[in-house]
Formats: sequence, structure tokens, C-alpha cells
Amino acid sequence: MESPFKNLNKDDIEKCSILMSKITASDIMLPASKVYITDPDKTVGYAKLKMVRNNIGALLVLKDDKLMGIITHRDANFLGDNAVELSVRDIMSKDLESVLSESSIREVINIMLEKGYQRVPVLENGKLVGLITQGSVIRALSTILSAIS
Repeated sequence: MESPFKNLNKDDIEKCSILMSKITASDIMLPASKVYITDPDKTVGYAKLKMVRNNIGALLVLKDDKLMGIITHRDANFLGDNAVELSVRDIMSKDLESVLSESSIREVINIMLEKGYQRVPVLENGKLVGLITQGSVIRALSTILSAIS
């Protein structure tokens, strides 16, 4: 495989591939205890305020510890001020793709690329154990590139 990067040779690419095959979702995820969540019955106004106050772009939506969906700041703003009294359930994205703790970073990246996700939930036995963000992936890739240079 020829590298699209002029500073990476075949050996560098092989090293990257080996390192990437060893990184799992659990290695790069934000643990569930640090993930911001909301209830589907809360208002969009409540969700927007929680996102702004915590300087975050999304809330995972859980009901009885079950992942129901995600609401993003973009979702909430797209509908304007008229949406603040709607429930989160009304506008959240549902049927999210998720990964398991042992899923590879490649699987996570493929979901992000194919689905356009910026965040991928990590579930075990249907329960949220973490969240992987684009930033998590970039930090992991930066570590890999540093290791080969």
C-alpha cells in the first residue's frame, strides 16, 4: 500500500496499522461517569441550557439506564426558540450506532465516517459505559503518530 502522506513510508504505515489494531474503545472512551446525560422527558430548553453551562455539544438521552438517543446543540438550535418547550424525545436522534468496549478504533472511525457521527456511545449489555468523541480519536491518532516518529 502506497502512502498518501509523503513523510510516511511502508514501515511507518505498518507500525500505525499494528498500533491501531491494539487500541480499543475502552482505551479512548470518556467513562460514563463523565458523560453528560438527560432524560427524554426534559424540555429542549433545559437540554440547551445544560449544554451551554457545561460547554459541551451534546447530551446522551437515557431512561432507566437505557440509551434512547442523543440531542446535540445543533439539533436544539436548528429548530430555534420555538423548540424550547418541546421534549427532548421529540427532536433527539434515535437508533444510534454504538460499539462495545473491545471494539477497535477502526470500527469507531468507520462509524464516524459512514454515519457522520461526532460521538459514538460505548455500551456493554445495553448499558452505557462510555462515549467516544472525535477528539478522543484524534488524541489516539496523535499518540500513534508520535510513537512512530
